[in-house]
Amino acid sequence: MKMKAGCTGFSLVEIMVLLTVMGFLLIIATPDHTETTSHNRKALAKAFLLKVSAYQSGYFQQHREYALSLTGLGLTPSEDLKALYNFQLNKGNEPSGLDGYSIKATPIDSSDSQILWLNHLGQTSVNWNN
Repeated sequence: MKMKAGCTGFSLVEIMVLLTVMGFLLIIATPDHTETTSHNRKALAKAFLLKVSAYQSGYFQQHREYALSLTGLGLTPSEDLKALYNFQLNKGNEPSGLDGYSIKATPIDSSDSQILWLNHLGQTSVNWNN
């Protein structure tokens, strides 16, 4: 099949090669993007847990007890963070009789099963540094 003079374009073979290369690049890039997104979500949750811990320390200095809720601390997670995690603040007594608290971030997305927590002693969940 002859092309008319002055007509330019890509052949079907050239387009197929381009689509194949783009497909390979997509396959390579997708896992890295997923890992980065998961890491960023976890970093947001950890930052909020550390903020709660700092507010709890200030609250304890003023009231000689820990707050029972996030609203008692004057904190609420951002809408973006609420869409990713459920936060639960627990107050309890230690075996020594001292006051204590723990804050837990549970992912809403079932594909991310890493629950993060932090307590008044600075102890964290096993996966905190991953």
